[in-house]
Amino acid sequence: MSKFTFINERFDYDEYTGNETNIVSKTTREFRAHHLESILDEMTDFLRGAGYHFDGHLDVVSYESEINKFDKELDDLKDDIRGQRVFNHMVQDLINSDEYYISDKSSDR
Repeated sequence: MSKFTFINERFDYDEYTGNETNIVSKTTREFRAHHLESILDEMTDFLRGAGYHFDGHLDVVSYESEINKFDKELDDLKDDIRGQRVFNHMVQDLINSDEYYISDKSSDR
């Protein structure tokens, strides 16, 4: 089991020098945890307790899974382009064939 301590200190600033002066507030969160999910939950509580508000949750994201997602999207796009090229080729073959004709069904009124 690991022990964690998160500390957030907020300071006053001197307007003229821009230096930090007094600690205005201090948020501390200490805990012990075995699992990453518990650590992320504690970090979420700590950030909210320190005044940070956000929608959503903290998570660990695998870069490899993101790369795989983009690779799949790229493959899908390539398949779409190949499909469009095949369709265009089929249309052109049909136009060039003897079986293609345009029927004029318009009537004079």
